[in-house]
Amino acid sequence: MQAIPLPPAPQLGAAIAYSVAAGSVLAGLAITFFGCRLHYLLAALVGAGVGFVLAPVVQRYINMDPIYVQMGVVFIAAVVLALAAWARVTWPVVAGAVGAAIAATALLLHQAPMIPEEASQSLAAWWQNVAPTVLNMETVKTMWKQDQGLVLLVMFPATVLPLLLGVFFNRAVMVLATALIGATVTVAGLIVGLAQIKTKLWPQSWMDMAVLGIAVVVMAMIGAICQCLFVQRRKDEEKEGEEKA
Repeated sequence: MQAIPLPPAPQLGAAIAYSVAAGSVLAGLAITFFGCRLHYLLAALVGAGVGFVLAPVVQRYINMDPIYVQMGVVFIAAVVLALAAWARVTWPVVAGAVGAAIAATALLLHQAPMIPEEASQSLAAWWQNVAPTVLNMETVKTMWKQDQGLVLLVMFPATVLPLLLGVFFNRAVMVLATALIGATVTVAGLIVGLAQIKTKLWPQSWMDMAVLGIAVVVMAMIGAICQCLFVQRRKDEEKEGEEKA
């Protein structure tokens, strides 16, 4: 067993990297502070991201060109989450999934099976090798057999509590989720751009990733507070307009 390797820095040309970084930062800031107005689009984008992550796993069971499988999984996931957002289901599910993913990552960091060496060669290779290996049911079964109590103790509250919060406080969870997505996109864009200037600025350990995670959370909280203030201001303006009428 060995820990899951860190994703390598993307190998992009300077112009492309800076363009991606600038676009990510601008889009991320817009989502962080105005995400509640863009939540249908964000739900579709989250679905596309989920589809991209799951595509390597699905490819193992479908005998088709991997590109077509990936496109199909991404499209279906995007449509499903966009429709679910209309039914006010997306954000509770996203909240539960994020909690489960964080808990699962913490449990799997030292339980993951051997990752092929080629996973460290490029970001694309990392996705293609790490996702199917970590999401392999044999890995989950092994982890379950070794730490049944720990898995239940961590996974159950990490999944169920955010899900319940999303059901009963849908708007609040939507604001938090969109702010978190925006902050993640912003920080990721900055890191991609800075890594092109100096390679060492790319995270070198999981501790570095934890520091970035803290930065994301702090930025997301600021964005969520601003979103709440914007929503309240809009309600006050609408109320004043009704009173004048």
